[in-house]
Amino acid sequence: MAEGMSGEMREHGYWGSARDRLPAAQNNPLRGTGKSRSRTASGKRIVLSGSNNLCLIRSGQDWSATRQEERQKYLTEVEPVLHQGMDFLRDQGHTIGCLSCRYMQVLDPSSHALTEKTFGLAHFADMAALELWAKSHPTHVAIFGGFMRYVKELNFNIALRLWHEIVVVPEEAQYFEYVNCHPDTGLLRQDSGESL
Repeated sequence: MAEGMSGEMREHGYWGSARDRLPAAQNNPLRGTGKSRSRTASGKRIVLSGSNNLCLIRSGQDWSATRQEERQKYLTEVEPVLHQGMDFLRDQGHTIGCLSCRYMQVLDPSSHALTEKTFGLAHFADMAALELWAKSHPTHVAIFGGFMRYVKELNFNIALRLWHEIVVVPEEAQYFEYVNCHPDTGLLRQDSGESL
């Protein structure tokens, strides 16, 4: 973890800005190697090796500070479209290079009650697959368009907090272990032979 936060970023708000924020991407295309992972099994324990330049994104939403009008607008106009996009990535994402996706709601650590925070966690074959989905797939175009309407209707004065964490992971830094899991859990579905 970094000891502090950087200043405001200039590389933001345009297609390709995520790649521009990664120093390694300035001289490396960060292409993935697809399904070249090895699989070992011992009883109900399955270990998958990595594949080069796997792209991981965690995309978070926090509406806890919103007030009535903004909250209603987010929960009825933006979140359902976001949820549909996450469901597409979960159920059909393999067709566009998304290897797995989960959309989760954060629980309060002490009471285990639902909070007003969600996040999507997805693995893409590489950064190019994530970028292509973000730029041109109808599910993400709908998410982005809905959010922009939301912001404009609220005159750019919003309390909703959003963030995206993107990492590109080299093969040797990955380790996936599944214990007694359904065969469609996480990367197991992609590993089982489903085509990308």
